[in-house]
Amino acid sequence: MLRQVIDRPDRRREPHRCRLTGRAAAVAAVLCTTGLAPVPVWAGDGATWSRAFWANVWNPWFVFGMVAQGVFFMRFVIQWIVSERRRESTIPVSFWYLSLIGALGTFVYAVGRADPVIMIAQLLACFIYIRNLMLIHNLARRRRLAGLPVPGGPSRSGTTGV
Repeated sequence: MLRQVIDRPDRRREPHRCRLTGRAAAVAAVLCTTGLAPVPVWAGDGATWSRAFWANVWNPWFVFGMVAQGVFFMRFVIQWIVSERRRESTIPVSFWYLSLIGALGTFVYAVGRADPVIMIAQLLACFIYIRNLMLIHNLARRRRLAGLPVPGGPSRSGTTGV
């Protein structure tokens, strides 16, 4: 084959063409990068892949996993809103609670799908989120005992912070 290309410079090798184009390729790229692809996208024609995808969408585990990822994603939205309001980069306590809830939900999803890679990753992340919450609450307790104001706690006006 190489000899033919060298001998006949007017004839170029065609690049490998993917069977998925347009919207199907975009969806396949998103699903592969998020780990949600129900079957390998290269394992057949687009119709087979599409049927497998839509069958997976109506699976209750898929819905549960997407809700867990939605909770996990909301932590970034909350962090962004709080940072914009304060005009500085801030990680509110709610960020860590949403992280923990989202990671636990994703862990349950991984157990249901029997995916040890996701299980281990989410379980380890849960320890980090719990430790951050412990540090935050220990600091708040120490400040209260010392008679110092607690950031995000009750203020003199009776309102609470984020």
